[in-house]
Amino acid sequence: MASVFSKIFAGEIPCFEVYRSQNVLVFMDIKPLTQGHCLVVPKNEVDHYHHLPHEIAAEVHQTALKVAKALQLVTDAERIGWVIAGFEVAHAHLHLIPCNTMEEMSFERDRLEPDPSELREMAQQIAAALT
Repeated sequence: MASVFSKIFAGEIPCFEVYRSQNVLVFMDIKPLTQGHCLVVPKNEVDHYHHLPHEIAAEVHQTALKVAKALQLVTDAERIGWVIAGFEVAHAHLHLIPCNTMEEMSFERDRLEPDPSELREMAQQIAAALT
């Protein structure tokens, strides 16, 4: 069964896209922990991250490295936290979270509710910083 991420990848549900390849999509989390919180999602409909084929996991990792560098430039965060949790959506994915403290990476915190225009602008800034 297709997850919400599969539907986003297929264009059935809109997203604020940062980067796309044949196998990986990066987009803004619509309920971010911090400004700039991105999701790096493989096209493969695999629930557990460690079940991804090695070549796809490698592409997810390489993509995350590239986006994390751009994200740090755009947000000026001290760190870009990487989290693989898998509890909210049963589809392997990686969170990139700009942060200045460990507390900012806690999924127990209240999420931000940014305006769509803010998410669009941030996605455009990160995408531009990739080039």
